[in-house]
Amino acid sequence: MSSPVRRLLQAVARRRPTAEPPGAARLVALGLLVVAVLLVVTVGLLDQTAQTARTAQPGQIAASAAPEEPLAEGDGDLAGAGASPCPAPPHGPASTLLAAAGPEAAATVDRHEHEAPGALADLPASAPQSTSAPARTPSMIRWEQTPAVAAWTIEEDTAPPLALSCPPASAGRWHLAGFDTTLGSDAELHLANPNPSDAVARVTLLTPDGASEPTRTEDLVVEAGSQRVVDLVEVEPGLEKLAVAVEVREGRLVTYGIATLGPPEARAGADELLEDDDIDELAPPDDEEGLASPDDDVEGTTVVHPVRGQEGAAQPLVAARAPQGEDARSWLVVANPGAEPASFVLEATNPIEGGSTLGEHTLSAGATARFDLDGVSAGSDAGLVVRPREDAELIATRLTATAPAPAAGDADDADDADDAEGTGDLVAEPLRPAGTDWAVASPVADARHLHVANLGAEPTAVNVTVAGEAVEGWQERELPAGARADLALDEHARGPAAVRVTSADPVAATVVAADQAPLRQRVLPLVDLGAFRAEPAPAHRDRGLPAGPDAAHDP
Repeated sequence: MSSPVRRLLQAVARRRPTAEPPGAARLVALGLLVVAVLLVVTVGLLDQTAQTARTAQPGQIAASAAPEEPLAEGDGDLAGAGASPCPAPPHGPASTLLAAAGPEAAATVDRHEHEAPGALADLPASAPQSTSAPARTPSMIRWEQTPAVAAWTIEEDTAPPLALSCPPASAGRWHLAGFDTTLGSDAELHLANPNPSDAVARVTLLTPDGASEPTRTEDLVVEAGSQRVVDLVEVEPGLEKLAVAVEVREGRLVTYGIATLGPPEARAGADELLEDDDIDELAPPDDEEGLASPDDDVEGTTVVHPVRGQEGAAQPLVAARAPQGEDARSWLVVANPGAEPASFVLEATNPIEGGSTLGEHTLSAGATARFDLDGVSAGSDAGLVVRPREDAELIATRLTATAPAPAAGDADDADDADDAEGTGDLVAEPLRPAGTDWAVASPVADARHLHVANLGAEPTAVNVTVAGEAVEGWQERELPAGARADLALDEHARGPAAVRVTSADPVAATVVAADQAPLRQRVLPLVDLGAFRAEPAPAHRDRGLPAGPDAAHDP
């Protein structure tokens, strides 16, 4: 109650009787009381109007539509309620797969275009649900009881094999690495806003020469319920190594990227399309090897997965695998989004030989570098660790280009295989801090494999459930230090399934799904369910990798 109204009522209560007739006194008191009530109502209405004025944003949905936040993102324990945003696919047809991470959940997929949130429906772990995913229309995944994880996939045979695991929550900063803007390639940054209020973001480009803040990406407005695309080739052309830092200045956003490495003939003919002055500016240095030189038969499109910014969290970043050998080649892109130089140690681990230190490196502020992972391990599939020094925050993405697969019906001998039509795939996987509770909504594919890596210095126990059922042999399974284990998911679930990995100590986990020839791969990083907990998980004592041979590699 406001101070003037309170003082008026106190004056009425303290009013002394006068010589006026009793009836008149009662009338005066009643009149004063009516005035006080009217003042209370008026002040309340004014306060409510002021609140509305403060919260209203351009593009806000009508009063009958869904509330701005149906359920708080990341609220509650794993047995509670929450909501997580999901960016939309770049084109269709596509579908969103919704799966319960626990025994069961009540969940729904809500979109801004709807007038009201949908009713929560039962979602058993054994029965994931699939719904259409309109292009450029982000959604909010609401759940109760236990978390519901979601992922969308592009299902058109002629389209690139794209897939994205929806992040558990929005963030004020997003980091992405692994773009290429050289001639013949494409690079898109998608900014998604599933909320009913507009958002504003600033995009900073991290290049080999440091940070770049183009004027055209300084204040990007993303309207409520929409998804905005930034063409990075137009913003900063001619870069083979590019990372992006997104700062959300107003509202809330989620992000992802699409990176396309053009066909070799387009890259080979790039010089003919440029003037001599432009060639010197756009071409990489003579002593620097590109991701795909013109004579390499590598092309493809991949999703560049986002990582939430965590300033000052100098945690080791890990990836479960980095394929290499005759059929695949991997690179690692590392960027420093900070304002100070950042040092880090790059390590690879393989159960055959233990850990290998690939040298200590320093990146200047806003800079990006790339490392060729060929030959870093005796095995064909090493795990990766980027270990920052001090309080450095880094971005890291593993890129893998697979060899062309022979077309169906071609002979198996080497000569015919070399002449077979078909191109390899390009896949990207972000390196993230290890965790103890992971989950993913795994789509249908001809072959799906779960990869779990223990990149710590001590053995740990791992548990895996698929479609709500414990996997035999994967209950309290001991995973030695530096080791990785793989699980063929199709042996336990023929259709879509929720996959959950828990462990005593932090591990890295990812799902790779491939279908039809030529080989089409999708990489789905698992969602860290620790983001849904009310309290952060206890800090993990990182003792590093077991001692092993040193092999320093320069970018």
